Amino acid sequence: DAGTKNRDDVKSLKRTVVMLSKENAVLEDDKAAMTAQMRDLKGQMHILKEEMDELMDDNDSMKNKMIALMDQDKKYEQIKMLMQSLRSEIGEAFHDREEMDEGIVLQ
Repeated sequence: DAGTKNRDDVKSLKRTVVMLSKENAVLEDDKAAMTAQMRDLKGQMHILKEEMDELMDDNDSMKNKMIALMDQDKKYEQIKMLMQSLRSEIGEAFHDREEMDEGIVLQ
């Protein structure tokens, strides 16, 4: 009869509500877990950003050191060339002196 059908429908609806309620609870748990994961990921991203900033600073520092070393190398090369030039001038001066001494001895 109609009363039995209504009772069966109500029982079926109650079961559906219970099932949907359980599924909703699972979805809420999943949502909470995903929110926690997002929070963790944001924290990790912040740490990675700080590490990247440190690496960039280190990189800039290394570039500056390389530039300083290159400048020192240029200065060293300039000093080396000056020393060679001085050696030649000193050599020429000694040679000239020897020629002058020989000229004096010959006279």
